Amino acid sequence: MELFDPNDNHTLVPNPVPLPLCEGYGSEDGSPQEYHLPLGWQYGYGLLCAIISIMGAVGNGIVIWICLYYRRMRTITNFFIANLAAADLLLSICNVPPTSYFILTQNWPFGQAACAFVNFIATTPIVASVLTMMCISIDRYIAIVHPMRPRMSKYTAYVIIVAIWLTGGSVSFPALVYSATFANGNTTICSLQWDAPQSEKKVNSEFIYQFAYMFITYFVPVVALTFAYGRVAKELWGTKSIGEISVAQIESIKSKKKLVKVLIWVMTTCAICWAPFHIWFIVTSINRCVQLLKHASHIFTSSYVLAMSNSVYNPIIYVILNQRFRQGFKQVFQWLPWVHFDPSEALDRPQRGTGQHHNITRDAFSSCHDMNTMRNGGSSHALANSHSTLNNHNGTHRTSGASTFQSPTSRNTLTVDESTRNRLLPSFALQDADGCRLGKKGMAKCDSIYSF
Repeated sequence: MELFDPNDNHTLVPNPVPLPLCEGYGSEDGSPQEYHLPLGWQYGYGLLCAIISIMGAVGNGIVIWICLYYRRMRTITNFFIANLAAADLLLSICNVPPTSYFILTQNWPFGQAACAFVNFIATTPIVASVLTMMCISIDRYIAIVHPMRPRMSKYTAYVIIVAIWLTGGSVSFPALVYSATFANGNTTICSLQWDAPQSEKKVNSEFIYQFAYMFITYFVPVVALTFAYGRVAKELWGTKSIGEISVAQIESIKSKKKLVKVLIWVMTTCAICWAPFHIWFIVTSINRCVQLLKHASHIFTSSYVLAMSNSVYNPIIYVILNQRFRQGFKQVFQWLPWVHFDPSEALDRPQRGTGQHHNITRDAFSSCHDMNTMRNGGSSHALANSHSTLNNHNGTHRTSGASTFQSPTSRNTLTVDESTRNRLLPSFALQDADGCRLGKKGMAKCDSIYSF
């Protein structure tokens, strides 16, 4: 496939403007040299794009359906996960197919409007994805590291999601302005056409945009997500609880750890997939002669395929690491002969079951109620049974403040002030299996253990 001949712009790279003479990059006289992808590579890349488009559309569509259709899955975190899936779905449907067609035919027959739309769609979902991941990390950070703070409401989540897409559209607006089609013999090329390299100002405008775009969609999210999940991991895995904790609290901690593992995998996969793509555009905006290198076509096309494949990985991560999504996918594909689906595990069964789950739920609400009672000066039965027993083995008690609680079961007097109690108990110990937390006005909203 011809890549960088300015007189025959069969190029995948959205910079097919006339290139200056580049000594050592093209032919011996410095003029651009034609390099071709073999026909087999063209069809190979095209096939990969087709597979990515189909798997991304199906997988993310099912994720959205699971998050929104089943009542028990309609939580704040899952709303953002559905929004993340929507961004990947849009990218898989609206961007990957026309690009794969271009790879195969080296021609753009869809017109100027479609050219601008596809380039716009190529960037908007990327911004929406990274901003959504940042919102998820902030929500988890507050829920686990600062559980006493008020949680995000569903209305707030809806507003944030709308703001995410408006921001994505604003950042991607230059794609609408600079998109253009031009004839090249019997074919038509669609590309982002920045200004000619002879103009120093125009070259700088391309670099400024590419750097700003990478800064917003890559550097900032990676740093923010690393900090947030690092702090969350330290809270969950690095903090040791004092005394006894209930079964409900153990289930809550396990549930939170599983969710954080899933989100860390999502973040890491995204960072790996998009790094080469961003680096390519930064390098070529600084030095356009890099586009004349012999293997530049392979480098760009492979980086594009890797970046687009990120939309496929998230549903796979959910299925592998999360039981509820695994059950949801089994429920969707139960008609396949090799899928073993147990109807008793259906997501649409009654949320309050029997046996162990029922006991955990009952203990969870009892734990929240007892903590509320203790916070308002009640007996130490809540402290002893719901969180920890601060008695030593000799029957003596530890004193650390002014408030005295009498345990009716142990007959020991516990003297613990509010600040000491909050300091001794890890933050996630104030939550039960249903995620009940105490706010300033008593029991706060609960996140179901089945939510993710």
